[in-house]
Amino acid sequence: MGTRSITRVKNEKGAIVVEIYKQYDGYPKGLGGELVAFCKSGKMTNGIPAGSTEKLFNGMGCFSAQLIAHLKKGVGEIYLEAPSPKNKSPKYFADKYYAEYVYEIGKDLKVHCWDAHDEKEVDLYDDEKMTF
Repeated sequence: MGTRSITRVKNEKGAIVVEIYKQYDGYPKGLGGELVAFCKSGKMTNGIPAGSTEKLFNGMGCFSAQLIAHLKKGVGEIYLEAPSPKNKSPKYFADKYYAEYVYEIGKDLKVHCWDAHDEKEVDLYDDEKMTF
């Protein structure tokens, strides 16, 4: 049995750009750590500076495309879902996808994680709790 999760990426206006369903390894020390590391690996920009050698995300659409390319390794495991309304609670997504964890990434590139079993937020940035 897998640890299912859903990752919602929001654009600059708070609308959902994409929902990414992950069939297994969606737990905080797995996918959560990977999402945090990916967000920290680049810089958000508005436009592409000439001659730049750093990793850039040219808005949340560009970020989303790069995230999908990073996560998708082959057939199965990662699936794209049609975006749901932005005002739905994490519990809605946990129930809809039978997901144990719901992740949300906004324009600040901070990853928020909600644990469906405990019905509470998980701090992915507490280095003492999260060792990835």
